[in-house]
Amino acid sequence: MVEAGTNPTLRSLRVAVVTMLALACLVEASSPASARRAPKRTGPLSFDTKECARQKERKRINGVIEVVAVAESCVLFYRFDPLAESNENRDYGIAWTQGKVEPRNGWCARRVTSHLLVSSDGKLHAKAPKKNLKLGTKRRLRVRLTTDANGTSDETGSLAETITVWPRLLKHSMVKGDGAHIFRQHWRGLRGRTTLFASGVV
Repeated sequence: MVEAGTNPTLRSLRVAVVTMLALACLVEASSPASARRAPKRTGPLSFDTKECARQKERKRINGVIEVVAVAESCVLFYRFDPLAESNENRDYGIAWTQGKVEPRNGWCARRVTSHLLVSSDGKLHAKAPKKNLKLGTKRRLRVRLTTDANGTSDETGSLAETITVWPRLLKHSMVKGDGAHIFRQHWRGLRGRTTLFASGVV
């Protein structure tokens, strides 16, 4: 949960293709996916703000600049209903991120890193996913965050999204820097198809 005396400042989420493997690979057919789709919501949470960004990763191939991937990311903030919790001095909510990386022109994604930055005046109580994953095969993962406004409410709100995690490694870390809490998600593997990521702090 993001807890703050005023609305916490959500700074730009960056989902960047850090490295693209320099070889062609078989691109599997995949169903359309979007970083802009809202997560499933329950309880006294209301949508507040959304900020999305899109970027292209380019490489120079035989003197020609070629798009090798398109990355899209969204950061969403959901506010916990202040009438459903008893702390008059604090507001509560969930900061949620979703990202999509789509390799192009026969290239494969090798490493993907996303950063969620929340201003340091907010208090963070939990994050999701909670554990690092080392995988030999793909796995469906339900990313879910719940909150009861840090124990000040009898009700529980939640956000959830189900994603497919591809081999090989998905890591998470939380650090402080540049006046912000930084929640990092890092995937390493080899994929030639569209890949979705989801995470959040509460």
